[in-house]
Amino acid sequence: MKNFMIFLILILVAATFLSITNPDKNDFLDWGVEQLQSDSQSDLEKIWEDVVGEQVLKAKTVRQNYVIFSIYEVDSKESVVKYLGIVDHFFKLSDNK
Repeated sequence: MKNFMIFLILILVAATFLSITNPDKNDFLDWGVEQLQSDSQSDLEKIWEDVVGEQVLKAKTVRQNYVIFSIYEVDSKESVVKYLGIVDHFFKLSDNK
């Protein structure tokens, strides 16, 4: 019984940690704009992507919230790209063309 209680407490602590660090859509938008800007060649491109990129990304992104993590789908003309958001980080899952 003692081992079960320890296991249950560890699961609750892990679930609480994951739910607190589950990034929201604004976190994803900020990260996405940073990614766009890191690919930019000039300062003008960086400014343009900061102003326009966030609005386009916001319109094209759908978040599926699973409490301890989120899946983000970014729809473009050519494909749907999926990202996993967990522990305040983002990872590319797939690029469906």
